[in-house]
Amino acid sequence: MDNKFAAEEINFFHNHIELLKPAMIGSHLPACIHLENFFRNPKERLDDTLPYISFGGSIYYDRTVEYIINTGDYYICAYVASGKLEFGNDDQSIKCSEKNVLIAYKNSSYTLKSISRELTLYLYFINGAAIDSYCREIISQSGHKHFYNTQFELHSFIVNNLEKLNYFLRTTEKSNLFMESIMFQYVFVRFLTTSNTNDPFTNNIPLHIAKLKRIFDTRYYESHTLNSLQDELQISKYTLCRDFSTYYGTSPLKYLNKVRIDRAKELLLETNQTIVSIGNEVGIDNTTHFINLFKRQTGDTPLKYRQSHLGTGLNGNILFPSTESL
Repeated sequence: MDNKFAAEEINFFHNHIELLKPAMIGSHLPACIHLENFFRNPKERLDDTLPYISFGGSIYYDRTVEYIINTGDYYICAYVASGKLEFGNDDQSIKCSEKNVLIAYKNSSYTLKSISRELTLYLYFINGAAIDSYCREIISQSGHKHFYNTQFELHSFIVNNLEKLNYFLRTTEKSNLFMESIMFQYVFVRFLTTSNTNDPFTNNIPLHIAKLKRIFDTRYYESHTLNSLQDELQISKYTLCRDFSTYYGTSPLKYLNKVRIDRAKELLLETNQTIVSIGNEVGIDNTTHFINLFKRQTGDTPLKYRQSHLGTGLNGNILFPSTESL
C-alpha cells in the first residue's frame, strides 16, 4: 500500500503523531507502517455527548518503530493484538505484550516504541462527554494517574468486537454513529471491569495461602476438596478457609468456582467446544451442575453467554452481526 494521505489526514498526523524512527517523508508514511485497516471516520459527529472516533482501526508494523503521540483533545484507546511495545511518558513507562489494553488521556504526550519486530495494534482517537466521564473515574483510581493499562484475557472476544467496530467506523451511513458509540462503549466497559489480580507472593500473604491460590489459578481443572488441599499443604482445612477468606474475601471453593467459570467464559468465546467439553475441561464433570453454576455467576447459561457475546444464532441482530456479514 502507498501510505499517502490527503491534506486532512496529513494535518491530523502532524498534529498528533511525531515519528522518531523511521521518519515521515513529506506526505508519505514509512512503508513499514501498514494502515490498510486504519480509517478516518467519514461521518460528522452528531453532538459532544456520544463517544466519537475521529480515526481508528488496526495498524500493523513490520519493523521496530518509535513515535510520540500528542493526544490533544482526544483520548486514545489501544489494544495490543500481537507483539510487544513500550509505552509511557516522563513519569511512568511500561512494557506491554499481547492482550494488553492502554488508555491515554487527552492533552498529554506519550512515547510508543515497538520492542518486537512485528506489532499489531488497534488504535482509536476518541472524545465526547461520555468518555470524559469514564476517564475521570479511571484517573481517580490508584495507579492510573498518567494512563490506564490492564491485561484482557478474552483475546478472541475483543478482536472480534473491535473488527465489528471497524466495520461501522468505515461506513458512511450517519445512523452508524450510534452503532459505533454502542459498540465502543460495550468494549470499553468490558476493559474497565476487568480486574487485575496481583501476584500473592508480592503482597506479604502467608505462603500457604499463596500456594493455595496458585493451585486454584493453575490447576483449576483438577478435582479439589478441602480434605485433599489439607493433605497437600499440610495445613488444617479450617485454617485454610479462615486465612484464605481473610486475604481474598471469599471461601477457597467459591474462589475455585470463579476461576473455573472465568476460564469457561474464555473457552466459550475462543473455541467451538461443546458445553459438555468445556465443563469437563474446567474441572466440572457434571454438566447440569456446570450450567447452573455458570448461570448463578453470570446470569446466563453458557449457550446464551456465547450467543450474546459473539452474536451467533441471533436472528436480525444488527448490534453484533456475524463475521460473514462484515
